[in-house]
Amino acid sequence: MNAEARRAAEHAARDAYGRLVAILCRQSRDVEAAQDALGDAFESALKRWPLDGVPKNPTAWLLTAARRSLIDAARHANVVKSGAQKLLPLLETATAQSSPADRRVELMLMCAHPEIDSSARAPLMLQSVLGLTAKRMAAAFAVSPAALGQRLARAKRAIRERKIPFDVPDDEARRERLDDVLNALYAAFGTGWEDVTTVGDLRHGLAGEALWLCELVAHQFPDHAEAQGLASLMLFSQARCGARRSEDGRFVPLAEQDRALWDENMLRGAEAYLARAAALQRSGRFQLEAAIQSHHVRMPVNTESVALLYEGLVREAPTLASYVGRAAALGEARGAAAGLAALATLERDQIASYQPYWAVKAHLHAGAGQIAKAREAYTLAMGLCEDPAVADYLAARRAAL
Repeated sequence: MNAEARRAAEHAARDAYGRLVAILCRQSRDVEAAQDALGDAFESALKRWPLDGVPKNPTAWLLTAARRSLIDAARHANVVKSGAQKLLPLLETATAQSSPADRRVELMLMCAHPEIDSSARAPLMLQSVLGLTAKRMAAAFAVSPAALGQRLARAKRAIRERKIPFDVPDDEARRERLDDVLNALYAAFGTGWEDVTTVGDLRHGLAGEALWLCELVAHQFPDHAEAQGLASLMLFSQARCGARRSEDGRFVPLAEQDRALWDENMLRGAEAYLARAAALQRSGRFQLEAAIQSHHVRMPVNTESVALLYEGLVREAPTLASYVGRAAALGEARGAAAGLAALATLERDQIASYQPYWAVKAHLHAGAGQIAKAREAYTLAMGLCEDPAVADYLAARRAAL
């Protein structure tokens, strides 16, 4: 296959997939049909572009091809008899003049319709808007890829069979659905955070795309404190992305990072979003996490303040990650024994395969001088680690005991 054609197709898939699905969904009212049509368009591109040359505007070419596929599918399904007689003229006369970004936010809000199962809303958004597969998303939602795939299939089937209206919600409904949108963006950012390919280009990659959409939502909903809080949290995290790996690819923990490599513009933006959230005086999970990050970028770190913020976080969002983070913060503020005591309250079946738990436990045992226990915990943390660079870092810590 022509290398230029493949690169152009890959670039379009990476940069335009979500925008194109959003446009097609607005026109077809069917997520699965839009995804199938776009898949057909990419397949056609991989056949035609090596022969005809890459078009000047690959995204527009793909949109035209996908619309044509939708029209053909609608004709094949005899849409007039099915009651969808308005679909063909809608598709044939539709234009792409409105903002693709706005369409993506609209599509996410559509996917948060209250008649769609709540457990499927965030994954449906991420698949429709960012093109994530069930396999890529599964870890973020703590389920197997097969289970998540079935969840998505049921949601799409429900949209079709129950004729769930796939229209842009009014302002009241938009606000009611916004929490689901924020949860989806948070999951997307977390999924993309470990993608080391984002290093060196902080605004691209999955984490960068989630950040961009989150900032768009924050601007559209300036009086929503958690939208401001999540934008702040993402910016704090992404600002340090370029310092997370050394030049030779080694993992660098926060305390050892070169602050000169942090993006100061992003840090200022993060503080501005956090200040706007605080001014609204409606506390929430994302604001607390952002406030914790804000303390971590200051020197010296006020460890007691961080520990207090984690106390609020476990009340607001009692997740396993929050409890493990609280234990680490207590260890820093009040000593390793306090951190280990906090970890001891967690149930065994919760933490068995949770890698951050074992990494934090190893660090706390080492701090308490319990070398054998620290080695054991480091070994378990390494075995559960998916990032080779982080595993190497943990191995070095174990070796240094």
